[in-house]
Amino acid sequence: MNDELDEAFEEEVLHRPPRLLCLHLNRFNDRRGAHIKNTTHVQLPLPNVIDMAKYMTMTIENESTNVNVNTKYRLRAIISHIGSSANDGCFVTLVAHNDLPPDEYFLM
Repeated sequence: MNDELDEAFEEEVLHRPPRLLCLHLNRFNDRRGAHIKNTTHVQLPLPNVIDMAKYMTMTIENESTNVNVNTKYRLRAIISHIGSSANDGCFVTLVAHNDLPPDEYFLM
């Protein structure tokens, strides 16, 4: 049996961009019943804006009802697990505020 973890890739597409976008990155891998934490660094887009246009099923310009739809989202909060496993640690929240530079957050 191969004990190495294989890399996985999953891609989803949207028909229309939602008003509010919430993304969840699963950072634990199930290996023989144990939840192993994935410690790979996640690089956030700067200036914390993500354009979801490339994840749409059709171009916005082709839809007459959605001509003014914005596909860009600003990162407003991050919930992160701090700990070595799914059974150990805690969650912290980092929240953006309009008075802060785009790459700084309040720790809650």
